[in-house]
Amino acid sequence: MTGKITPPFARAIASSLAMLALVGAFASGSASARAGAYLLDVIRTEPYRAAWTRMLAKEHDVPNWIADFAVTGDGVTTPSHMVPVGRQPFTFATLCKPHDCADHMLYVFFAPDGAEAFAKLVEVGKAPRVLGQPDAGTASAMDEAIAASAQN
Repeated sequence: MTGKITPPFARAIASSLAMLALVGAFASGSASARAGAYLLDVIRTEPYRAAWTRMLAKEHDVPNWIADFAVTGDGVTTPSHMVPVGRQPFTFATLCKPHDCADHMLYVFFAPDGAEAFAKLVEVGKAPRVLGQPDAGTASAMDEAIAASAQN
């Protein structure tokens, strides 16, 4: 043996390092670690819970099924996934009113660091309502993600 690293061995080391980096990203608590988690699990961890609470506290007349969700867990959710907003991945999850998903849907977005939450409430017979005051770029990306999720 000459002491040189052979190409197959080098690929194995590179694969191992990539896997360690991936595991490290998930362990870091970053927004990307939230992908696949259900909304209730996301908002049970900080800083997402604080962002959720701040978003709702700034709003008036939030429906009870949304306001109570963090406490009761009552609601239908889907696994979260990442959506691009500019160059940053936001965590996107949905919540709907129990036994009435077709008429009462909340689309929730968390900034990459979990420091901010935004949502769009869509209820039959009412104009859609944006919660959390996102900037124009974030609001546009939210609308695109909502439209894409409706197609799936």
